[in-house]
Amino acid sequence: MALSIKKLQKTASRRTLLLNKQGIYKCNPADFGFFGLALAGEVGETCNLLKKVLRGTKQLNLSTLDALASELADCQMYLVLLAASLNINLEEAVIAKFNERSKDLGIDITL
Repeated sequence: MALSIKKLQKTASRRTLLLNKQGIYKCNPADFGFFGLALAGEVGETCNLLKKVLRGTKQLNLSTLDALASELADCQMYLVLLAASLNINLEEAVIAKFNERSKDLGIDITL
């Protein structure tokens, strides 16, 4: 199943509004500070797993890959919520940035 960033952003925002109304979340859906800090926390958890693999205290096996996939998914969720809280269309921003970078690199690969 294909998932667009736009659909993820819209659906995640709707779910956050619902959870906030139900009192499960105690943050304002427009609170970019909360989502920014949450994103930083999830990136930190991802980096901590990578650090453990690099220093040899954790093997890069299926279990670790599953854990990394879960942390990266958390990062993606908070990234789209952060963008939504700032009224940024992340899908459009990613396309524009990708194409800009390709042009800067002299590469004819665009979205």
